[in-house]
Amino acid sequence: MNRDRKIHMESLKILFIIAVVSIITNCTNKSKGNNKLETIPANAIVLASIDNKASLNFSLMQMQQLPNLKSLQFLIENIENHLNGEFRISFHPIGAKDFHWLISIPRTSAESWHPSVLSKEKDLKRRSYSVGTIWNTESISLGQTANYLLLSTSSILTEESIRQIEKGGGQDSYKSFEDLSYELLNNDFITISSNDDANNLSVFYPFFKRKGINDRLRKYRLDHNKSLSWNFLEAKDSSSFVAISDEFDISKTSLGFLKHSLPVSFPGWRWMVPELNWGAWIISDSEFLFNDKTISSQVFGELCFKGYRNKSWKANVYYSKHEKLFIPNWTSSNKFEIKHLNQIANPSVDQYFKSFGPFLVSVIDSNQFNRYASFLEVIRTDIQEKQYQEAIHWLQSQPAEANAWWVSNTMIKNSVEIPSQWQGLSLQILNGNGIWCASSTEQNN
Repeated sequence: MNRDRKIHMESLKILFIIAVVSIITNCTNKSKGNNKLETIPANAIVLASIDNKASLNFSLMQMQQLPNLKSLQFLIENIENHLNGEFRISFHPIGAKDFHWLISIPRTSAESWHPSVLSKEKDLKRRSYSVGTIWNTESISLGQTANYLLLSTSSILTEESIRQIEKGGGQDSYKSFEDLSYELLNNDFITISSNDDANNLSVFYPFFKRKGINDRLRKYRLDHNKSLSWNFLEAKDSSSFVAISDEFDISKTSLGFLKHSLPVSFPGWRWMVPELNWGAWIISDSEFLFNDKTISSQVFGELCFKGYRNKSWKANVYYSKHEKLFIPNWTSSNKFEIKHLNQIANPSVDQYFKSFGPFLVSVIDSNQFNRYASFLEVIRTDIQEKQYQEAIHWLQSQPAEANAWWVSNTMIKNSVEIPSQWQGLSLQILNGNGIWCASSTEQNN
């Protein structure tokens, strides 16, 4: 008995030692992992760890559409051939409305490149710090320390990064994100939802003419709790690239009201023609009262389309899957009453109301809308049909059913020869968890 007990105690000792060693190793690894964030200022909303220059495929999110990306273009044009290891990129809000990228390259990943190549740049200014130097040109800010090269279109970011290194590193800024360093190693990129400003991520995607779209559903766009991992996926059935997020619990987000809603097929397919600048759709139970008749709508949408002299015009759209209200001519909206519009801000209708098949549309200027509504007809011109089919082809990169959608036509000039370039974001809810899907038509340069 004593012998067995002694063996048992020895076994417990061994297990205890193994456990302690594991804890120490894990803590050490976490410390080393967090050091990867030492150059990243505290307010990043997007992070990515690029393991080699072949992974510069951030263009999968349409690099030319991302805001203030001159720093990454500078990297590709000037430093790409010198890269031989990993580096990190991060996206930060600067001031009230501006956003910029920061690129942090360990010196070991670009040993053969030196900032002396900046000597040809106009208006080159240099500032020294205790741990390094910053060079500012008209278009780029570059910081150099013993261990890092720092690139940004914002001198504020490079200065923040330098000061952070002076203080011993910025990994403490992300200490509440325990697995962030490991998520960066195992995923294409990470988005971080800020509690201070829930709208920060909403400016990131999608874009129209390189600017964030100004929609009423903005506060829902890319909303999630804390950090979220994303991975790229090439869509085999379309000419698009796709980024899919991990699942996240929507209960603690502004999307919580969608938790028990059932995904539906994309309601905006008939509007996918070049005249549409962008559209936003979300499942929202609505009820209207018109001539003593109540009609329900399952989806609320906001559309922005090209109007007279290229001015943008908006329309509110309500989609009824089951009931239809036939209103052949524009009617004053004061004949309508919105009895219920779930969660959507400013639940008012514009001045005029009309039905288009399963859609109820309200607009401020009916004449402007009529100029660009011909594509809702069953019969389309050959040009309209061609553009429509290209849009449907892109839609194949999205989930068959979802709970919210944002789409944007990124083509700058309308042309029969140049196809529309669509990009978009959709939210699919499964068992109370949300999954984001972002995609873009592949650009043919």
